[in-house]
Amino acid sequence: MQLDTVPRELTPELLAFCGTISDEAPCFVPSVPGTGAVLGSCFDNVAREVERSGGSIVHGWAIWHLRGAYYEAEHHGIWSTPGGELLDVTPQLNGAPKLLFLPDLCATYDPARFRRNVIEAEAGNAVAAEFVRFARRRSEIVDSYRAGSPQIAKMTIVHKMEVALIMLRMNDLLERLRAGGLETCDLGRVDACARQAS
Repeated sequence: MQLDTVPRELTPELLAFCGTISDEAPCFVPSVPGTGAVLGSCFDNVAREVERSGGSIVHGWAIWHLRGAYYEAEHHGIWSTPGGELLDVTPQLNGAPKLLFLPDLCATYDPARFRRNVIEAEAGNAVAAEFVRFARRRSEIVDSYRAGSPQIAKMTIVHKMEVALIMLRMNDLLERLRAGGLETCDLGRVDACARQAS
């Protein structure tokens, strides 16, 4: 089971979070992975689709919401077909049939400039706030090894150990959030980030 993080509806809280990132309105976009599309390579996937079929890329953010815990925006690109239909041609980790996408004209893709995820805890949830603090620290460490590229350079042993401890704490916090009534919570997404950082 994977994290169920695709928002179900556009709530005032979700719209307020999106408003801190872009003036555009978020929209649900069908997820239809393209031929040969690779998980986690949205910009390359869209470029191949544009080359193959025309249309253009739309830059912005995939919006995730772990109900009862936090909101997260991840830099993302989707395909605008020649007819103007918006499609997410990148496979999703959880196989979701749709994605909440926030267009952002200022968030163009530059492989030399990695854009960090934006993450905010839901108001009044101390466990989620602690999780977000650890997630931000993990991002600071990992991003310091990007050296102008999305690829992560080899970390020092000190930072590897710190990231490992952070991941242990984040997994513990996710379990606490799960015990607090989250509908479908699994450690898959956090563990995938840990593997990427090693």
